[in-house]
Amino acid sequence: MIIKKLCLATLLAFSISVTAQQKDNKQLFTIDSEPVYAKEFLRVFHKNASIVNDENKKDVKNYLELFINYKLKVKEAEEKGYDKNPSFVKEYNKYREQLAEPFLKDTKVTDQLVQEAYDRTVNEVNASHILILVKPDASPADTLKAYNKLIKARKEILSGKSFALVAKKYSEDPSAKENGGDLGYFSAFNMVYPFENAVYNLKEEEISMPFKTKFGYHIAKANKYRKSRGEVEVAHIMIKNELPDAETKINEIYKQIKNGEDFGFLAQKHSDDKFSSKNQGKLPKFGSGRMLEEFENVAFSLENNGEYSAPFQTKYGWHIVKLVKKYPTPSFEKLKDFLKSKIERSDRAQIVGNTVLNRLKKEYKIVNNFETVANYKNWKERKDNFKTILEINDKKIREDVYYKYLYKTRQKSNKASFDKFLNKQIATYFKDNLHLTNEDFASTIKEYKEGLLLFDLLQKQIWDKSEKDTLGLQKYFANHQDKYQWNDRADVIIATSTEEAKLKKVRKALKKNQDLSKLREEFNKDKNSVILFKEGVFETTEGVLPKGMKMKKGVSKVMKEGQNQYVVIFVKDVLKAGPKELKEVRGQVISDYQGYIENEWVNDLRNKHEIIINQDTLNEIINQEKNK
Repeated sequence: MIIKKLCLATLLAFSISVTAQQKDNKQLFTIDSEPVYAKEFLRVFHKNASIVNDENKKDVKNYLELFINYKLKVKEAEEKGYDKNPSFVKEYNKYREQLAEPFLKDTKVTDQLVQEAYDRTVNEVNASHILILVKPDASPADTLKAYNKLIKARKEILSGKSFALVAKKYSEDPSAKENGGDLGYFSAFNMVYPFENAVYNLKEEEISMPFKTKFGYHIAKANKYRKSRGEVEVAHIMIKNELPDAETKINEIYKQIKNGEDFGFLAQKHSDDKFSSKNQGKLPKFGSGRMLEEFENVAFSLENNGEYSAPFQTKYGWHIVKLVKKYPTPSFEKLKDFLKSKIERSDRAQIVGNTVLNRLKKEYKIVNNFETVANYKNWKERKDNFKTILEINDKKIREDVYYKYLYKTRQKSNKASFDKFLNKQIATYFKDNLHLTNEDFASTIKEYKEGLLLFDLLQKQIWDKSEKDTLGLQKYFANHQDKYQWNDRADVIIATSTEEAKLKKVRKALKKNQDLSKLREEFNKDKNSVILFKEGVFETTEGVLPKGMKMKKGVSKVMKEGQNQYVVIFVKDVLKAGPKELKEVRGQVISDYQGYIENEWVNDLRNKHEIIINQDTLNEIINQEKNK
């Protein structure tokens, strides 16, 4: 049986399960008599089926084989003790702490924050700021100095001086020297929450008082509000600024587009943006603040799908942009779950009150022995003779835990510091036991734990081995040479134009001279009539060479290509189809070799363990899925 290599995302998807199984939940299979239940398999199967395109992974029987392989790998990782490694324990505990934190937040407050975030998503603000850097542990004197400096800057602005000039004078944001503190337009989650909050509470043209973020102290000005433009999807053609004939070349491409040539065809042939040119110039959709402002403004100015801009320049190059589709901001109902998840992972979560803690204080049996606390100054001299200072249900917490907390936080022992300690211990107890009280949390933390385990296991068992096993890699490459073959290639100079007559002159010139810089100089003097040149080695299947072109040395005839374009090609050399060298495809060979090693390893695991499938349960699942 051939098992396809699984990426970490798939491993994580596999590991969704439930901790507590219902009594009537049927066993689907066992590994060495350890049961795996149908309920767990179906949860994983349904989640994975919704996020993958591979039909094999949507077939119950095929997916069961992958799931068994996954369970075998988890078992192997645990048997090897990977879950006991200090680095694993540290990372797992850190993630568990982060994951549990949102469960201590009040949902009502979260709902208010969701509404606030949506209101700010549909209304963008253009703002400027001045920053004075202050370290988190700065002295009161340094903090006051920064505050007073901003008060002085604010007074200068209020007296009539330009915000930009004052920003260049005072601001310690490195970009201020260039942009005068201008941050452009932004909306919810584009800035740290204290900054976003301060700006959105200003009226247009209003300047804030100094306020603090993790970066230091700021004053900000809300320049202008506007309705959100949503997101936009565009395609573009870019010619790099450093090319000597960049503007000439972009204008020729623009001329060809206006004459009816296909935008995607030209992007694939001529754009210097290698990432988007492969996809006919298409970029992922974006909103305000994600691209250069001048690029965004042109993109959002286009109204109709298929409409394209005139050439324009940014610091990266010359561009032509075509509108693919606009995406207005979704309704609140469609966006609220997404916003909630972002809030729970952002600094907004920190402002949610102590409602949950107050509820837990009523639910838990808490015994407070604060009045029995001994002298904090002499706690180390008492060695191990410590009393219980706090009880939370069945958990007892000794005095020394409280004393160490005071020492670490540099607090004195008093009622206020003990109340903080009490809140911390309640929260810790709640999080430590959350997997017993919350099924969603239990599933998610197990997902992360198993995914982390398998990542470490595959790193050592597969990925590191394939990188270091030079002889094994060479042997695999030699045994599978037929997979690594070049198609027919040609080393060429390509000249294209919409003017057939001019290209015939280029053809004559190519027969005498193949110096590309001289050819460009000779034929592109007239900026209104430009020849586009391209040089390199290309495969016949790559899409750069004309279809059906005869592969022979010399200068070709002038050929028509596309709707309104002519091409002539000088073939310097013809490179016939043949085997690739290992150094030319090393990355691909390593990936294939990893798949081979993994398949062999999984087969060994299957031979090592006894796997028994409950065929009746499997048939029930198959019939259930067919009838959906």
